[in-house]
Amino acid sequence: MSYYLNAVSETMSGFFKLIVTWPGVFLIMIILFRGELSRLIERLKYVDFGNKRASFEQEEQKSGSEDIERKAKELEKEISDAKSSSEKEKAKLNRELFFERTYVLIFRTQIELLRELRKFKIHGLFWNALFSKYNIILANYNFGHFMNFLHGSGFITWERTQNGLDTKVIITRLGEEFLDYIDSRNYNALTKTF
Repeated sequence: MSYYLNAVSETMSGFFKLIVTWPGVFLIMIILFRGELSRLIERLKYVDFGNKRASFEQEEQKSGSEDIERKAKELEKEISDAKSSSEKEKAKLNRELFFERTYVLIFRTQIELLRELRKFKIHGLFWNALFSKYNIILANYNFGHFMNFLHGSGFITWERTQNGLDTKVIITRLGEEFLDYIDSRNYNALTKTF
């Protein structure tokens, strides 16, 4: 019996030594504050390791784009189907909520591209020219994903040219409304990552 008490006593002593050392304290802090740490990590946009940077916002845009595309289609249908003033008001609120959610995910360069497309609204801009310009800026991000997010959001559309050698990219009405919305809220796109 005394052997077991000594073993338990030594185990407890070892456990308390672990707790008072910094790794033990660190582990206990992680356990105690795991909810707060989880919420903090969700808001993390990048981490620097010396001269290296890991960005999490790109993945967030990729993972959120399917949901955005579905919501954009639902929004267009809701707006076109709205008949009464209350239905129109609800559609307007849903559109604003959609714009807010999209603004969280959209990159600064995508907003710049929308502004550029707005200037050439009637004629649009050519995919190859946009690829040449933005692919350099994007560096490690896929240009197709970059454009598909805007297309899935309903902000741009594209069509092949008659000769089939290029694709014309045009801003949509919803894309212009998004720009008007962020301008009316005085949102500063310069605070966003690339």
